[in-house]
Amino acid sequence: MEKSEKTGRLIGLINQAVKEKKGDRIRHLTRIIANAYSGKPQELVPFFKDENEYLAGIATSAYNLITNDIAPIQSIEFGGLGAILTNTEEGLTFNQCQLWYSKNSGYALRSSKNSEYTLWYSKNNGNALGYSENSGDALRGSKRSFFNRLLVKL
Repeated sequence: MEKSEKTGRLIGLINQAVKEKKGDRIRHLTRIIANAYSGKPQELVPFFKDENEYLAGIATSAYNLITNDIAPIQSIEFGGLGAILTNTEEGLTFNQCQLWYSKNSGYALRSSKNSEYTLWYSKNNGNALGYSENSGDALRGSKRSFFNRLLVKL
């Protein structure tokens, strides 16, 4: 399947933002994609299996922003790239390169179990990740608010 010129440019932007560790730019691209597909989130589903793992990941984030369905984020290696989460169910498990550059607030990921390379370079505020268990290399380069630091077990 040949990629469109727009998709190719988008991949270039995503790859550059990841390489330069620009989380705000990645989340901005997530919002742009979510707005473009807001009335048709099912059209994002084929991108979940894209050969470019970052495009696949950002597609799951945009899908989640539209539908609040977190299952696609949990289903692929880079799921949730640039995700913007405010509230999720408690006790979720992540164990791949998931939720890189995500912005988590409210009660997002409360009591979650995060291992391996999850949540790298994420921003976590308020009660996000409260009472979560984090192991391996989870949360590398992430930023947490003061209150959030009190609630997260490393």
